[in-house]
Amino acid sequence: MGVSLTSSILIYLSPRPPQSATMERKICILLALLRIVSSARGLPKPSRKISSVHAKRTIVNLRGGDLGPVKGKTLATAFSVLAGGDAICGTLMPQTSMSWFGIYIPKDSLSHKYLHGIGASAATIAAANLLALSGKTSVERAIGYGVAARILSMTLMMLANDERVVGMTLKAFGVAWAVLVLIVYSLFSGSGDALALTKVASIVLGIHGLYLYLKPDTILKRTSISVGPDPLIKEILSIDGAYMFASAMTTGLLANGVDPVKVVGFTAICFVPVLLKFFEVSEAQKPWGTLEQLAGMSAMSFTALVIVGTLND
Repeated sequence: MGVSLTSSILIYLSPRPPQSATMERKICILLALLRIVSSARGLPKPSRKISSVHAKRTIVNLRGGDLGPVKGKTLATAFSVLAGGDAICGTLMPQTSMSWFGIYIPKDSLSHKYLHGIGASAATIAAANLLALSGKTSVERAIGYGVAARILSMTLMMLANDERVVGMTLKAFGVAWAVLVLIVYSLFSGSGDALALTKVASIVLGIHGLYLYLKPDTILKRTSISVGPDPLIKEILSIDGAYMFASAMTTGLLANGVDPVKVVGFTAICFVPVLLKFFEVSEAQKPWGTLEQLAGMSAMSFTALVIVGTLND
């Protein structure tokens, strides 16, 4: 590639007209990601077999510097722990955690409710991946604990009547809850249909999440939700959908027997649009300074390293 990582960062940090700042920032982030990916020696090239593995077992060896013998499993575990942090922040202190990034969510607003949904998806990703990576439990149980985290969130929503707030009837929400409970029971009891049920549920959840991400306006109209004074609801709903899709990716791939380390890699790919949307929301609240820009670059760079490291492990 003709554009170096250093030049991408310099372009990213240089002053720009306000109207073009967001688009140029996204382009520079993607250029930096492509630079990192293309510089990874462990990445299969056309002249090499896809199945070949780097002799030194180092996952990423960037030109100009070597990360050393960092294993894909280590990166996968670190990524999953960070997802656990998202789960804790999204469920226990959504307003406080978002304010750290300059995003202010009104109390009891619709965005506040959807942050709990983001936390539930993050909990599914963290629990399922960490348990699967540990190797101390079966894949079925790892998925079961991950889905159980979403069930807990849905139970709390029903107890608070929040399912009506997000535009669902108690009957529809209850059916979805019961299906997930059945799946968890099947996973823990060793039922032969457990993984098949998980695959179907993951597909349905993934499609719903993708629809939320791409068409938040349509969801708001179809469910007749009264948004009120909540200017961020469309963006938060879109982020919630991306998290939901990522959690469905995690459970679906694990149910299909994909290696847990690579599952994290595919899940990390789903977080690229999540981060871009999050940056957009954050900067809309308050223009970013150099510190925020460097933090954004660090987050995207780490995600790129996780993708390269886990998928080429």
